[in-house]
Amino acid sequence: MAKKTSKTELFGKHPLASSIEPVIKEWSKNGYPAVNGKQITHITRELFNYWFSEEVHEDECFFECQQRAIESIIYCYEILEIPSVSTLFEKFSKESLEDKNLRHGIENIKHPRYAVKMATGTGKTWVMNAIIIWQYFNRMKLEDKRFVSHFALVAPGNIVYERLLDSFLGKVKNGKRQPRTIDINRKLFMPDDWRQDFHLSVFIKNDLQENVPYTDSPFLLITNWHQLTDTSRKKGETLSEALGIDMKSDSISLRVERFMDFLAYNNDLMIINDEAHHVHNSTDSELKRWQESIEILRNRMEENDKHLFIQYDFTATPFTIKGKKKEFFSHVIYDYGLVEAMQDMLVKQIFIEKSSFLSGKIQQLPDNNKLMITAYKDDAKNVIELSEVQKHMIDVGIAKLENLQKDFEALKINKKPVMFVMADNNEEADVITNYIKEKEDSNGIPFGNESQGEQVIAIHTKKKDTLSDDDYKKLKNTVFASDDASSPVRVIVSVMMLREGFDVKNVCVLVVLRRSDSDLLTEQVIGRGIRLMFSGPEYLQDKVENYKHLVDKENLINAYDLLFIVEHPKYNDIYDQLTKAGAQIASGSSIELSLDAKSVLIHVDEERVNKYDISWPISLTHKTEEDLDFSHFDISKLPLSPQPFEDIHPNKILITDYHPTTHFRSEWELLDSNFTYGGFIRNTVRELIGSRKDSRVSLSRYAPEIAGVIDQYVSQHMFGRKIDFSNEDNVEKLRNQQLVYFITNKLREAINTFLQNNKSYDVIEAEWIRLSEFKNLKIRMERAIETKKCIYPSIDFPYKGGLERKFTVDVLENDPTVHSHVKLNQYVHKLSILYINSMGYLVPYYPDFLVKTEDMMYIVETKSAKDAKNDIDVKRKAIAAEQRCRDISKIKTIPPIVQPREWQYILIPQDIMEEMEGSGFKSLVERCESNLAFLKMSQE
Repeated sequence: MAKKTSKTELFGKHPLASSIEPVIKEWSKNGYPAVNGKQITHITRELFNYWFSEEVHEDECFFECQQRAIESIIYCYEILEIPSVSTLFEKFSKESLEDKNLRHGIENIKHPRYAVKMATGTGKTWVMNAIIIWQYFNRMKLEDKRFVSHFALVAPGNIVYERLLDSFLGKVKNGKRQPRTIDINRKLFMPDDWRQDFHLSVFIKNDLQENVPYTDSPFLLITNWHQLTDTSRKKGETLSEALGIDMKSDSISLRVERFMDFLAYNNDLMIINDEAHHVHNSTDSELKRWQESIEILRNRMEENDKHLFIQYDFTATPFTIKGKKKEFFSHVIYDYGLVEAMQDMLVKQIFIEKSSFLSGKIQQLPDNNKLMITAYKDDAKNVIELSEVQKHMIDVGIAKLENLQKDFEALKINKKPVMFVMADNNEEADVITNYIKEKEDSNGIPFGNESQGEQVIAIHTKKKDTLSDDDYKKLKNTVFASDDASSPVRVIVSVMMLREGFDVKNVCVLVVLRRSDSDLLTEQVIGRGIRLMFSGPEYLQDKVENYKHLVDKENLINAYDLLFIVEHPKYNDIYDQLTKAGAQIASGSSIELSLDAKSVLIHVDEERVNKYDISWPISLTHKTEEDLDFSHFDISKLPLSPQPFEDIHPNKILITDYHPTTHFRSEWELLDSNFTYGGFIRNTVRELIGSRKDSRVSLSRYAPEIAGVIDQYVSQHMFGRKIDFSNEDNVEKLRNQQLVYFITNKLREAINTFLQNNKSYDVIEAEWIRLSEFKNLKIRMERAIETKKCIYPSIDFPYKGGLERKFTVDVLENDPTVHSHVKLNQYVHKLSILYINSMGYLVPYYPDFLVKTEDMMYIVETKSAKDAKNDIDVKRKAIAAEQRCRDISKIKTIPPIVQPREWQYILIPQDIMEEMEGSGFKSLVERCESNLAFLKMSQE
């Protein structure tokens, strides 16, 4: 009996990727150890440490799926040494080769070629950035010819091509690309001291004119596949005119020859295909030329025995649909799908907007017409008018759009929802557009009113899903700008051209008015609206709470990052498959579901402002910023080694890494082959300064001086006599775990003290901001209290914020010595203090309260007794906050309101607050002052 196909196959994982994934997780968990004698280079390890360490990049980090994708690529490349796909199957998933389609796919792969599946919206472009950086530095820093320094990034068409240009050259503003918006320039991608060595020229397709010389310097060419497949044409015929028609010649045009020659000029090349489902097993004769041209390029490079040619294919849908059967690409090494992305809340959750009227209409349709959500047509197939089902689906979508718009306005969220309508063809798209334009919004204004700009945009397709020049310009200038709250666009109507590369995040409502008899198409259509709209950390707790309601099948409490899809008969089967595969999908009528049912917007009480307003500085200017003179660094004050040099023996040096997504601490061994005296000095410098920056002094600027301090300490003072480290036996003794810890910890303490003692704290100027400038505050009423001494009539507290609430109610609100106060919201007020955390990085600390009394301003933090006593970062925050208060107290610039000029920091542990229950604020402050001094002494 034939095996019954599982309905969850559409969202099942690729067999090869599924077999590789647990190996990668274990390898990562154990700190990337050598495998069968093969290990990653020290450049790769340094990148791993930098990319995946907690708090290195402050607000930015790689998602776990991005990390796993990068790790999978690098494991196959460095540990397994670029195996063929057939070798991967033999090693990890031999039984899968019984599938003839997978086996056939493998036979067609003639060079190292791997595919990575990442669901729409989960950041595959950043993975591309990372692998380019990884390859570049291994090639250029190590001169390791196993790696490449020449890259071609290939897109299927202009939409994706432009998106890639935005990433690598910067987004367009006022007609010019803005280099500050280039993704690769983000702090996330490489340490500051590496950036000066990153020289990668970026070429676009228009750069390769006849007079452009070939180069062996590192480059990235961004192009689309047409530039590699265009053939000779008659003079005067344009590429846009020729797209979608049969080629007139098998000969390669001169322009394509120039592309091929440019790419094949060097012996190393990495091809990266974006939206690569187009290139694999295409049934389209023209799209087949994409991979065929890559094969031609590979053949050219194979003429050199020492060539290196690698191909990576990135896509959200690495499969084709043949009839009713789904066929995977054979070469997928990492698979992160839509279901996992929904579970991890990296994309919107789905809400099926149902209507009893619509359901009834669908049920009345004959079975063979249930997929035909199309317009009425005459005998010549011309559209007469929309069907009643179509009209009602549009009406349901508009009602939800209006509902959301009101909520956005009520909560003063500077975003706007957008509805996306997918039509069956251009003619039908025009009829749909006209129907929507005749509808009135909740203010009685027709959607067709263009006094403030076009509200309803229709984008047409030509043959082969290409766009006319006018519609492509509309797409770039209008549709892609619709995320901007100031854009008038509220509805986008299109046929098929937006199935890839559509990066509009504000799509909240999706209406599909076309036949949808392709599972591949269905998943791509869902992907058009799946990107997060509320990605900021301030929304995370609300979304987590809502997701729990979704899992528990309870009524949802907000609509943050929900995609409302108007019920479509074909989609019901897809949603069933998604649910069975593990996705949580809500359904029903959501008209009563508020954007945020639990929150309200509290406004500043203007009558309270004169009495209860508070001001704080948002920037400080110091009187002097003198250069540090490390010649004054006193080595003699550093402690001697607890062990004589002769008694020290080499042992393992384990470097600890911390993985932020899993909260797992892993260790890796510094091998003998990597250990030299110069390497020891460099590693210690990096450990001391990392990529952090002091608030006034960039420590990386003083790396040479710090290296000299380390050398002088270790070679001349630490062991009570001079040690000759040109002797390899002496160097070997430094390979000792306890010794490395001792040196690093003592030097860090001494250097930080040196920095503190050499700063000028004479603050002469500052910009001040007033609490009353933050006119609105979104709060959760079930966690809120009414206030008497705050400009906000009500304030709320975070989940598990019982101590903060009790402090406010019992002390701040009832003590007559407290004139005013505010519970700070880090996402609204953004009052932060930089401190060096226990990982050695400079990161922001957001305190709990500001309190004003008659003679003092207070920054107040409440903490559990356990954290106050044992958490080293709590103590570091306290030290930084005390210094900030001293700085603020010296500001010569007068604040904009009448308040005390002196500031103090106070840390209130829960046990002291309980011990002093019933005492006033000043008594609590006095008690906590002595406790804070004790805590700081215990740290030291």
